[in-house]
Amino acid sequence: MKKIIGILISAIAGAGALAVEPELPDVPEAQAKKIKEFWKKNCVPCHAKDGQGSVLGKKLGVKDFTDEEYKKDFKDKEKLEKKIEKMTKVIKEGVRTGPKIRMKAYGNQLNEEEIKVMIKYIKVLKKEDSK
Repeated sequence: MKKIIGILISAIAGAGALAVEPELPDVPEAQAKKIKEFWKKNCVPCHAKDGQGSVLGKKLGVKDFTDEEYKKDFKDKEKLEKKIEKMTKVIKEGVRTGPKIRMKAYGNQLNEEEIKVMIKYIKVLKKEDSK
């Protein structure tokens, strides 16, 4: 009985976790899965699961990817290309302040297409419900 309850609790918790995970409808499933796994492994420690920024990330000054002010450049066709170029550069080269590494470079782990998918993923991140 305890085992069945544990399985049910795990299934419910898992379903809840999937409910808040953004969908990438224009991306092949295998590629979307890879980017989501990469996000969980490499980005969540600073950017948090939903992109708002973890405690550590906020200390480092990470952007809140769910903030409407941050997202407005994605909706402005004149600013969109520049925003994507900047994000691509940050993902490839990381971020440094003098000798201090604020974000690791991922250009050796993600190819151009994967970086584009990562940007799409960041674009669809939403604040998690605090309910």
